[in-house]
Amino acid sequence: VSDPLTMFNSRRSSLCGLACSVFIILSYVLVPNNYCQTVGEWPRFRGPNGTGISLATGIPSTFTLADANWRVPLKGEGHSSPVLWGDRVFVTGSDERNEAFIVQCFKVSDGLEVWSMARPQKLYRIHKFNHLASSSPATDGKRLVVLVS
Repeated sequence: VSDPLTMFNSRRSSLCGLACSVFIILSYVLVPNNYCQTVGEWPRFRGPNGTGISLATGIPSTFTLADANWRVPLKGEGHSSPVLWGDRVFVTGSDERNEAFIVQCFKVSDGLEVWSMARPQKLYRIHKFNHLASSSPATDGKRLVVLVS
C-alpha cells in the first residue's frame, strides 16, 4: 500500500501538469502568434508567424509578369526572401564582382528606391546551392536586421 502523502503529491503533480498543458494549448489557440502584425506586413522569412500563410484575403493563387505593379533591377543577386513593413519592402543581395553585400529598400506603391547600402564583403567559398545573400532580412518596424552569410 502506498503512502497517502506520496499518493497526494503524485496526484497533485499530475493535475498541475494537466492544467499547465491545457493552459498552453488554450493560449496557443486563443492568442494567435501574429497578434501584433497587421495583415499587410511580412516582417521575416515565411511571414509574421513563420507559417508562410498570409492573413490577407483576395490574393490570386497564380501570378504572371503582367500582374506585377512594378519591376526594378536589383543591385545584386541573392536567394533571400523580401520582407515588407508598412510602405517599404526590403531585399538583400550580393555583388560578387565588386565584393559587396547589398541591402535595398523600395516603396511598395511604385517601386522607387528609398535607400540602399553596400557593405564590403570578402568573397569566400560557399555551397553551390547557396549565396552570400541567402539569409532573409527581418524587421520589427524600427530596426532592420540582416545577416551576411
